[in-house]
Amino acid sequence: MGETLRAFTIAHALEGLLRAEAAWLACIEHQALRDAVVRYNAEGVDGLSDRPHIRKSRLTDGQPAALRG
Repeated sequence: MGETLRAFTIAHALEGLLRAEAAWLACIEHQALRDAVVRYNAEGVDGLSDRPHIRKSRLTDGQPAALRG
């Protein structure tokens, strides 16, 4: 979900639509809208920008070296 879509959906919620209705209009999950609202409340418009998806490694410290051989 992009920054513009998040802002559009939050604008609908601020205009008085229920969050479920605003999420439905934007074709997003209710939880995604809730997360965007939390970020907007905490960080303002800057909180709506996309964030990198970085997954933490499940390998222990020595395992990557062992896999490399």
